[in-house]
Amino acid sequence: MTNYRLLTRGLGLKVNARLTGGPDDAEYTFKLHRGNEVTATSKAGSSNTWETPPSLAPGKYHFTCMIRTNSSMEVVSSLPFDFGLNKQMIRPRTLKPHPAHQPPASFHSLLYWESRKAFGHRENSAWLLDEKLNAYAFAESLGLSSPALELRSFNHDQIPLERNTVVKPLTGVMSQGVFLITADSIIDLVNNHTISNFTDLRQCMKNLITSGKIKEDQWIRERLILDDKVVDQPARDIKFYTFYGQPLLALETVRIPKVQRCWYDNYSNLVNTGKYSKELFVGHGIPPEFYEIAERIGHSIPAPFVRVDLLASPSGAVVNEITPKPGGAHLFAASIDNSLGNHLVSADARLRTDLISGKKFEHFKSIQKHRTDI
Repeated sequence: MTNYRLLTRGLGLKVNARLTGGPDDAEYTFKLHRGNEVTATSKAGSSNTWETPPSLAPGKYHFTCMIRTNSSMEVVSSLPFDFGLNKQMIRPRTLKPHPAHQPPASFHSLLYWESRKAFGHRENSAWLLDEKLNAYAFAESLGLSSPALELRSFNHDQIPLERNTVVKPLTGVMSQGVFLITADSIIDLVNNHTISNFTDLRQCMKNLITSGKIKEDQWIRERLILDDKVVDQPARDIKFYTFYGQPLLALETVRIPKVQRCWYDNYSNLVNTGKYSKELFVGHGIPPEFYEIAERIGHSIPAPFVRVDLLASPSGAVVNEITPKPGGAHLFAASIDNSLGNHLVSADARLRTDLISGKKFEHFKSIQKHRTDI
């Protein structure tokens, strides 16, 4: 009896099939099935992996793989999977009980312990990129676009204020202290209200510092990135929960005229995670190259998890933030928290393997040097 297994992995608008346990001298032919219909077929060859064409139609799919050798022929099927379906009305399933000696993996808890491990050695961890200027320098080292106007920070009373820019704290979470200065208005992003003038804006920044909502009086400026779908509106924010190079959950956010959000799993299904459930809408979708950028960034950082935030501009993705500990992780439903926790454990194992094998993480090291020099 053979031990072939046909595994699938979603990556946005594409799906990858991989056969394990196949002989080295075999010829493989993959087929993608939607119900009883074959929608795509690979060329016969020696590769045991195959990636589907992008932009599959929504539906229920499975793969088959024909394995041919000089002496035999066998067909193996994958488990079925959903692609591109709207599942927002389906509540996250409850968490199945675990044996007492097998506690469930918790994403929220594991993020806490990851931050504890990095305490005191932030320059050697992904926390280095939580400082936005370092994240922008890192993105540019990878040949990616960032919104930075200059790689420096200012006090609230010194920062130049001008139209078509964004002002935000050097470090912060949950959009606290982020202000959009458009051609005709100033918008407090977290509260979604308009500020009258630059004097009032500086006062708002000062109040955030004195109240303790913003810890340091260090602010940066960025270009205001406009949206690729709606003319003259700020760009959609697309956040990827990326597990050492595998973006497994994505959040699309539109903030104007009201906050609306859309969660996607890595098979492009619209899902309900329990977080932001009252703000869900049917999103515009995520361009396939955004997944590839998030994958590249996540695989270039020596950390089992980072959230990669991209802005969707008419000219493509703009790197907006990279953080190892996103706000609100405790708001996920228990089953989602467990699933993400399992992915984090798996990512940590893959990262350890690469470190032991001598992976250098040259782009990350270049930012360590840049940070030392400034």
